[in-house]
Amino acid sequence: MSFTNKVIKKVKSTTDEEKRIGFCSVYDQYLSKCETFWKNAKQSQYGQGMGFEVAKFRYIKNNVDLNKKTGGMVILGFNPSGAYIGKNACQPKTGAPNFYEFDPFVNGPIAIDFYTRAVEQFATDCGYADNHYKLDAFGIIEKTQSSLEKKILKKPNLYEPVFELPISAIIKLEPKIVVFANAGLRRFIIDNGLFPNTIPTYVWRPQNCVYDMVLKDADGNTTKCYALFTTMLAGGHLDKGSREMIVQIIKNLP
Repeated sequence: MSFTNKVIKKVKSTTDEEKRIGFCSVYDQYLSKCETFWKNAKQSQYGQGMGFEVAKFRYIKNNVDLNKKTGGMVILGFNPSGAYIGKNACQPKTGAPNFYEFDPFVNGPIAIDFYTRAVEQFATDCGYADNHYKLDAFGIIEKTQSSLEKKILKKPNLYEPVFELPISAIIKLEPKIVVFANAGLRRFIIDNGLFPNTIPTYVWRPQNCVYDMVLKDADGNTTKCYALFTTMLAGGHLDKGSREMIVQIIKNLP
């Protein structure tokens, strides 16, 4: 049984109280938005034979519960989507060609990839072990991050609707802090001022070492949160001392 079908089965068996608090609704809506977008997109604009990938963005021990919790942490990454196609990925039967759903937790925390494991540990260290979500900023499948970044810088208007998809989920999650865990995302948002419709305002708060940021989706819904820009949370991009400093910044947010 696919993960999507498992979620649907679980939703059908939920109590009225679970439904009232939005059980599974954020991920379900996010997946649905991505499927609809890709089914209706002019896919050739993104490259020949391009695909789209949506990753399950929340891990709970029972591997099904995607219940919304507000006031948490979102880690927004920019890994080249499709890096794990063929491993823990499936194609939901939606009529959208080359559309994939990826579950990094399908075999439990021991089997997850190095970057996802680093995100899990980072969230735990920051005090958000039970209330954190990891999304990718762009679902477009590309061979390398650098090639996708060049395309986005060249045609940001083409990619802003793609960026709005995870932002719409983040707005529903109402996090306290969004960690943009990639230097490329800073180049897009801060250095080049791309996606002004999706991120209409941000103000640097030197006393807290974070930005105050407003996020806006295509339907006009907004949320305000803290935002912190850093590099990858795994690998050699972030030394131990810098990582410890970021953890303390997040733990000491008012």
